[in-house]
Amino acid sequence: VLVAVAQTVEHDYHDEIGVFAVELCLDVFFVLEVALRIWSCPSKSHFFFSAFNCIDVVSLIPAGCRTVLCIRNWQASHKLYDVPEVILAVMPSVRLLKMLRRFKSVKLLSTAFKNVLQSLPVLLYTMASISFFFAGLI
Repeated sequence: VLVAVAQTVEHDYHDEIGVFAVELCLDVFFVLEVALRIWSCPSKSHFFFSAFNCIDVVSLIPAGCRTVLCIRNWQASHKLYDVPEVILAVMPSVRLLKMLRRFKSVKLLSTAFKNVLQSLPVLLYTMASISFFFAGLI
């Protein structure tokens, strides 16, 4: 996250290749992590229906776009960091979303929302019954 935030500030990098290499290594590590989790998951459909796993897969998209754009810019003008600001703004947020799986309170909150959604039809039926009852009294 710190590397992505550091990109948003104008810098005069003396070693753009070194910074790009560190970012590329981090991106490759994230890709390998997700690929190994997909490969080791017994049910691929359950893997993609988990919100945490979807966040991890979506977080690879801006990283891939940034890598492709950096390589394309390097070939054209020997500048690595002419990447659109949208990608630079999205990367820190998406990488922080990857950390959600580490917090127990987020898992507890998602379980609570699932339980509330299961009881919602009963509550809606009760509210509709009360509304119809009092509408009939008018």
